[in-house]
Amino acid sequence: MGGRCTRRASSPSQTQLGDFNLVRSIGKGAFGKVGIVYHRGMKKHYAMKYMCKTRLLHKNVAFNVLRELQILQELSHPFIVNLWFTFIDEDYIYMVNDLLLGGDLRYHLMQCGRFTEARCKLYVCEIALALDYLHTRNIMHRDLKPENILLDDQGHAHLTDFNLATKIGEGMLATSFSGTRPYMAPEILATALGQREGYDVCADWWSLGVCLYEMLRGRRPFEFHSSSSTIQVLSLMINGSITLPAEWPNDLKKFILDLLCPSTRRRTNTLQKFAKHDYMQRIDFDNVLARRVIPSFVPKRTRLNCDPTYELEERICESSPLYGRHRHRRKKNSQTPRDSNDVDALNRTAMSQEEQLDRTFRPYNRFRASAEKENEETKMDQSPLPSTSSPNNRPSQAQLSITSRSTNCSFGGRRLLDLTDSNSPLNFSPASSTCSISNNTSILKSRTVTTGNNKVELDGKLSKISELGT
Repeated sequence: MGGRCTRRASSPSQTQLGDFNLVRSIGKGAFGKVGIVYHRGMKKHYAMKYMCKTRLLHKNVAFNVLRELQILQELSHPFIVNLWFTFIDEDYIYMVNDLLLGGDLRYHLMQCGRFTEARCKLYVCEIALALDYLHTRNIMHRDLKPENILLDDQGHAHLTDFNLATKIGEGMLATSFSGTRPYMAPEILATALGQREGYDVCADWWSLGVCLYEMLRGRRPFEFHSSSSTIQVLSLMINGSITLPAEWPNDLKKFILDLLCPSTRRRTNTLQKFAKHDYMQRIDFDNVLARRVIPSFVPKRTRLNCDPTYELEERICESSPLYGRHRHRRKKNSQTPRDSNDVDALNRTAMSQEEQLDRTFRPYNRFRASAEKENEETKMDQSPLPSTSSPNNRPSQAQLSITSRSTNCSFGGRRLLDLTDSNSPLNFSPASSTCSISNNTSILKSRTVTTGNNKVELDGKLSKISELGT
């Protein structure tokens, strides 16, 4: 299939459509489709989402897509659908992601109605690790629901669809009314009604609680009609009761109620609280993160685990169907009458928007980005250590890699400490070229590398991030 281009190197620096064979279509959205593709150079299958630029611009969502791509380029996690390549051409924006053929959780809920408790428990643990990874980077997903959790061929869960995700500054709040209403946290609804100034990453943990309840019972904890007003839904979430089956263990009931607590302060809203909950006491999160926990459900490999209408609607019958669409669109555009001033004005506007989109778009190749990052890290490792001539010598800025771990889980984070602050918990030892961080409960040590200014960046696994400050 697709014999238009010769085979490229194993890690091409300039990715283009000709590097791929399109195998079959597996999904359709408002702005494009998703297909299974084969990268001839990498000799690997991926999922390719291709979105029509004209439709994106017409619906004013093109730059939302660019924001999504920018966020995904920063991410790499075993329970997130990772981005590998992005590129653009005359008609489409392309996203090439991990290929996960296990289907989404909505599909599987429709197949069997509900899941076993053990199956649900692993899913929420894996997604909780993904949420923690996002939140330590100040990224909110904002659309966590069964449709956006995909399974791989081994049965592990992966978070996908970052179209509504946003990155907020430290201490800032989001304010837009974003998400899918049955999974929205009450603080998002309250913000829309003007009852709150905004909301933060706590909203994602509420959505996780809704997903857990739905997977266990086959229905959502709060039932309301699509015509219900925002204030009616908010009242139901705050004042309504959640039905918990008598046969559920007490620790499970408490766990769900803590996730679905209307108060963001009392809600289970961090991985630390999540992992320390009584319901999670027997879970080794290091093993979960390393994918050493074997899922109780493995999707069937003999079939495509998605709605079969997608496959039937667009069975791939030609070697390069996308090229065919390009030719058809260019031919159609060339035949569009141009004798109307209004049509000419619209075409000029559309062309201007598309040119701006093309200028703003940045192609991405994960292999090239990883190589560049590795080169930068090598240069940093080879840089000289701070001078130790003075016993009181402190680096003006140091990058500290913390290797200590908490008892039951790994927590990642980045924090800045001001070295000029006499109350700073940072202690520098010139003799050993190490820094120690004291937070009243533990001391964490590691080798340092100076880089200038008056800040030290903590980048690693901390057992008490919140006590270190920002």
